[in-house]
Order: sequence, then C-alpha cells, then structure tokens
Amino acid sequence: MSEGRFAGLYDASFDVFLRRIQRRVVKIADRHKCRRIVDLGCGTGSQCVLLHNKKFDVTGIDLSSKMLEIARKKNAEISFLQRDITSTGFPDSHFDCAIISFVLHMNSEKNERKILNEAKRIIRHDGMIVITDYGIPSTFKGKIAELPLKIIENLALEDHKKNYRKYMERGALEYIIGENKLSVIERHKFYFGVIETITVQK
Repeated sequence: MSEGRFAGLYDASFDVFLRRIQRRVVKIADRHKCRRIVDLGCGTGSQCVLLHNKKFDVTGIDLSSKMLEIARKKNAEISFLQRDITSTGFPDSHFDCAIISFVLHMNSEKNERKILNEAKRIIRHDGMIVITDYGIPSTFKGKIAELPLKIIENLALEDHKKNYRKYMERGALEYIIGENKLSVIERHKFYFGVIETITVQK
C-alpha cells in the first residue's frame, strides 16, 4: 500500500497547519527571483497552486497517482507529473528553484542524498533549494507542539515510520545540512522549532 492511501484526508488534516509555511516559501521564491520552480514530492499540490496564483512557472512531481489526481483537480493549468524525484528526467539546470517539503524525513538516508543531488542537478548554477521538514525543538513549548506530529508519523507505513525515526535520531534537518554540506542562506522556524524551512544555495 502506498502513501497515497491517505490522499483524500491530506488536505483536510494539514492545509490550515501548513498554509503559513507555504506562504513563506512563496515569499522566499519571489525574493530570490526564482521564476521557474519544481516541487519535488508535491503531494496534493497546495504549494504549487499558491505559486501558480502568484504567476510562477511551477511543475509538481510526485510518485503517487492518488495525490496527483487531487492536485490536478485543484488546477488543471499546472503541470503535475508522476515521476520518481530521485531521477526526474529533466535536463541539467532546467529550473531556478527546487522545493522539497516534508519529503526527506520519510526517505532512507541513501534516498535523501539522491533527492538532494537530483535537485542540485536540475537547478541552474546559482539556483536555490527550499527545504521544509522537521527540526528538533529545544523548548518545552516545542516538545508539546511536536506530540501530535509524532502520533501522525507513527500511523504511517512501516518504511516511512522507520525512516522518520532514524531521521529524528540522526538530528533531523540539522544533520541533513551538515552531512550534505549545504550552504544555508536563510532559515525559518515554525511552531516553536518543530518545523523548519531552509533556503540552500547550490
């Protein structure tokens, strides 16, 4: 059974929670003049729709046909493609910016590297990668805010759940930055550090 089994519930469960973060991503893309954008692991397409509404040229990619079915209903003008985000088939330097939202934590460390390497390959030489994923909150409020997400992640498929736990044990987004030698030029924390958005320069 694939991640797409929850596609119909995804927006109802997360859209309000994620909207603030997605709007920040739009502002980041605009500030860095990223006109042609790819969303790797776009899910039901909410981020793509926000970008499209602000006149960005956006392409969404996901492996789940069920997620993409919902995404296409939201906006038929956006190019939503069913592809593997570790090997997208796009030429080198095709995009200005790649977005990777809530994707890394559910993948193995090997696939994390593949996804990041593919993102680097398909963006221009001075392009940006905007990554949103879980951080490790250091305050009491953050640890309380994290509890509902831990419950949700423990309801995921076995591989997803196992990869999430390893991701957190390794140090979450901080580990991703260090292990992949990412050059972070912008960083934003949400919900007391439970979620972070970083902007990385290629």
